[in-house]
Order: sequence, then structure tokens, then C-alpha cells
Amino acid sequence: MSTSQLEPPAVRRPSDVSLSPERGGDSELSLLSALNVVLRRRSLVIGITGLVVVSIVALTLLRPRSYTSSASFMPQTTRSPTGGGGGGIAAQLGLSMLTADATQSPAFYVDLLTSRGILDSMVMTRFRVQTDSGVVEAPLIDLLKAKGKTPARRREAAILALQRSVHADPSLKTGVVTFSVRASDPALAKQVADRMLQLLNAFNLRRRRTQASEERRFAEERLNQARSELRVAEDRLQTFLQRNRVYEHSPELRFEEDRLSREVNMRQQLYTSVAQAHEQARMDEVRDTPVITVIEQPNVPARPDPRGLLKWLVVGLLVGLGLSLGLAFVRELVGRADVEPGSEVEQFRLLWRDTIGDITHPWRLVTRGRRRAAAAR
Repeated sequence: MSTSQLEPPAVRRPSDVSLSPERGGDSELSLLSALNVVLRRRSLVIGITGLVVVSIVALTLLRPRSYTSSASFMPQTTRSPTGGGGGGIAAQLGLSMLTADATQSPAFYVDLLTSRGILDSMVMTRFRVQTDSGVVEAPLIDLLKAKGKTPARRREAAILALQRSVHADPSLKTGVVTFSVRASDPALAKQVADRMLQLLNAFNLRRRRTQASEERRFAEERLNQARSELRVAEDRLQTFLQRNRVYEHSPELRFEEDRLSREVNMRQQLYTSVAQAHEQARMDEVRDTPVITVIEQPNVPARPDPRGLLKWLVVGLLVGLGLSLGLAFVRELVGRADVEPGSEVEQFRLLWRDTIGDITHPWRLVTRGRRRAAAAR
């Protein structure tokens, strides 16, 4: 028996154990090894985190201050009673006694405030603002400094910028709509809010007048028809009474008189309700009273909006930490020397090097693609 066969097996010390990926070594970073990487790359982590935080805070502080003007209003939802009498008959015939304003939900006015019809008129409205060089009067599209290669694109950019500056909240319980306008000048914010209320009221007036005009035309036709039908019913009753001066003692004649009288009464009620609807429509067609009740007038903001520095500081800290930690682990894996050939870490290192090479030398991708195409042929 040889001497080598009699030697006991060598005891492997912990320092001799290979930390290869196959044996669950440091490729699967534990919490302690991860902390070691962070501490070892602390200069990178602190530097990148600080740079990101300082950049975000600087951008926040250098951003122009904004001012917000708020207002609230409540739509008028008065409605004429249509439950009984002539109103009920008119409603069955398509006439709702011409309620001046159909009940609209607060959400409707929220959408209307940010609709293209309102905002398109807003951006072309001229406003007066105080600048360092004096009072300037210009359209809102110029005050917003909208950019675009064509007038249509400038207008579109101004509408989008104004839409982002307008915020509205409806109250379903009270029906009150509160909205706010943000601008770079406090006086401009108030003027824009005032103008939005004016356009909103003008839209409702125009809608009410258009509805009343259509109702008036329909009511006129229906009124002429109801007048003719009432005339025919009255003529029938008159003819019956002329031919039958004494009809109380005849059951058939009394039934006929009741039937003719009921028809005349119904035609009279219908004619009265249609005449009321027609008269109401004529008044609504020329009415110019406001259809919204302003609860809180737009104000001139005394203080600028908060910058939200604390919020952006937290965002910068989280972004900086995430970026720096990711870069620290990447550099740790790429810079390791004790790596077994063919391991996952070695493959990552090679792929990382090739990727950086492709980014710095993009023509390599074209050459590689041509080679693959030639090989496929």
C-alpha cells in the first residue's frame, strides 16, 4: 500500500472554500454582503445621491412661482311644476312647460370648465398684466408663451397648458362647483377665473335661448293646432245645444252633452297649457339674467403657491439612492477578480463590457447584423 493512500484526507479550511455561484457563494448576496458593498462604494452612493438631491432641489427653487385664484358657483336649477293640471297634459305632448334650466349635475360643469370650447375662447382673450416694463395687454396665448411651429400648434399648446392649470371639484351634496386657476401672475389668475365664469354663464345663456327658441317654434305649431281642435269641439257642442234645447229628460241626449262638454274642457286645458308654454318660451328666448349663482368671487392671491420642497426632497433622495445603489452593485460585480470562468458573474461581466462597447461604438451593431445576415444565407 502506497504512502499516498495512507495519508488522511486534507481538511479544507473555511478560507479555502470557493465562493462559486454553484455553491451558493457571494453571488447570492446576503444582507451583510449587500451592506458591505454599500459601505465599500459609499463614496459613489453618497456622491450620486447628493447630486440628484441637489439637482432636484435646485430645479424646484429656480422654477417660477405660481399663484392660484379660486372661486365657487352653483347652477340655478329652478323648475316649473309639471305634476298635474295643464302641465301634466303638456308634458304628455312633449312640452315640459319650458323649464328655464334643465337640472345638470356638478360633474357636467366640471367637464364644461375644462372643455375645449371654453379653453379655446380663453386663450384668445386679451388680458392686462403688470410687468417690469409696465402694463402689458396681450392674448393669453402670448402670456402663456406657448410654442409651436404653426399658429394651430401654438393654440393647441396654450390650450393644453391652460387645461393643466385649471382644477375643479364638484360637490354632489350641495351642488356647488369649486374651481381654481393657476398662473404666473396673481392678477392674471384672477382675470382668467373671472373670464371663465363669464364664458360659462354665456354658454348656459346661449344653450337656454337655443332651447327656448326651439320650444317656441314647436309651441306655436302646437298652439295653432290646439286652437283649431278646441274650435271644432266648441262647434260640435254649440250645434248640439242648438238642435236640442231640451235634453235633460233624455238619457241619450244627456250622455251626448256630457261627452261633448268633457271634450271641450279637455281641449281648453290643453290650449291653456300650450299657451302658457309658448309665452314662457318667448320670455326665455330674450332673457339675459345669469343662470349660475356665484358663491365665492375669484380672489387675487396674496401669497404664491408652496413649492413643495419637502416632497421633492424626498423624491430626490429616493431616486438618488435607487440609482446609486444600482450602480454600486453593478460596479461591484464588474470589478470582481476572483470569479470562476463560465460563472454567472463572469457572463455578466462580459455582457456588460459588450453592451458598453456597443453604446460607445454603435457601428458594431450594423457590422454584426450584416455578418449574421450573410451567415444565414
